[in-house]
Amino acid sequence: MAFEDYHEDYHEDYREFMADRESMYSFLAKVFFSELSDEAIKHLATVEVATEYGNPHIANGLRSIRNFFMLSKADRRVQLATEYARIFLAAGVYTQTRSVAVPYESVFTSEERLMFQDARDEVRATYQRCGFELDVELREPEDHLSFELEFLAHMARRSSDCIEQKRYEAFPLLIMEQKDFIEQHLLNWIPDLIQTAKRYAKNTFYPGMLLITWGYLEDDCEFLEELLEREGLHAERATDQSAERATNQVVGLATDQAVGLATGQSAKRVTDQSVGQATSQVFSQTVSQVATRRAFDG
Repeated sequence: MAFEDYHEDYHEDYREFMADRESMYSFLAKVFFSELSDEAIKHLATVEVATEYGNPHIANGLRSIRNFFMLSKADRRVQLATEYARIFLAAGVYTQTRSVAVPYESVFTSEERLMFQDARDEVRATYQRCGFELDVELREPEDHLSFELEFLAHMARRSSDCIEQKRYEAFPLLIMEQKDFIEQHLLNWIPDLIQTAKRYAKNTFYPGMLLITWGYLEDDCEFLEELLEREGLHAERATDQSAERATNQVVGLATDQAVGLATGQSAKRVTDQSVGQATSQVFSQTVSQVATRRAFDG
């Protein structure tokens, strides 16, 4: 059955799921891009965290976050800012024999363990192909963990727009693009990053957030595969003509101003967008959406 033949109510389920994915990936991108504000930390400390979760990495990550807030002192912002600098900026780390946990894919996938290697070139090409432009003022390599996560938020939004605008041929290609990106540019180095970060961490917060990210990526990749299989969307690979039509529609989605993405806007959200809705599927929240949004602003 062709995707467009499914009932509109089923399409709404897809849109809601893509909105959840966009929020979650934007939240994770924010966590790893810079130190959290007092407001964000205070909010996280009051969120009710589920004690059990199917994915073991997420479950362990949630326990790590909970343990940090149970055991930490009042100066949590200082603690986490110091942790962020030591783990992700290698501040105060002096070593020639051990890897550092700077969050760039190239550092963990190149033989020389250097920045600006093949991984950076590959993700930059993917961003360009999919209409994802970084704000030049951010001055960071394109394979930074936050940018890769924000790219997935961008693609989730594109997938939702694709359904909304009934560009059904492009939908499976967008899903395949996301699944391939997760496998080839995130799951290939996140485990190594986590092990390295644990060596420098003095508390459990950032290792916990990295574990949650790893588990969420695993679950998301599995779901995207199930989505393709269940709906028979792999059939779109069948002919070159079909793939070409889908590619043209993706390009249209990426450049059409009607879908509302200004140049550079998506990546800039890493630094200034509210990420309050982003704890869906992992954090159980008891506060209002407005309060959550306010907590992560700025």
